[in-house]
Amino acid sequence: MTTQYSDDFTIPADDFERVPAGTYRAKVHSIDPFDGRDFVTGEPKPGVKFTFEITEGDWAGEKVDRVMSVPRSIVDDRAIVHKFYKGITGVVPVAGGDYKLRRDLVNKECMIVVEDHATAKGSIFPRVVACSVIQAPRPRKAAATPVVLEDAGEEFPGA
Repeated sequence: MTTQYSDDFTIPADDFERVPAGTYRAKVHSIDPFDGRDFVTGEPKPGVKFTFEITEGDWAGEKVDRVMSVPRSIVDDRAIVHKFYKGITGVVPVAGGDYKLRRDLVNKECMIVVEDHATAKGSIFPRVVACSVIQAPRPRKAAATPVVLEDAGEEFPGA
């Protein structure tokens, strides 16, 4: 069985695999305008589409995305754009700041959380629901060094 979208674009139905829900190391591949619709009124509503490319593991090279409405301000901490900006850069957007999504975010590495999202019509697709800064590895603790009291000559573990 296949799904044919046009004369030159056919996808075999059994070859399609969704990126499974999980946490992945990724980079921001692109950020583009998106012509969306208000769910209630059906009126056009501007949006933005973040596309992430998974960079490690079995799904390396696969892309997943998130479409969101354009907020009145990136400073609004309830806006998904605000949360993604903060998650990717570690910087909290504040009033008066200079924030350019493509300049500041494209090609930045981050950790993303992907969940299955079901539409009202029953379609299921992977959607990025959160992202965060990649934490530098913590330095390992050195082996315990005995503490010696010079006058008593006794050793105590740890330092």
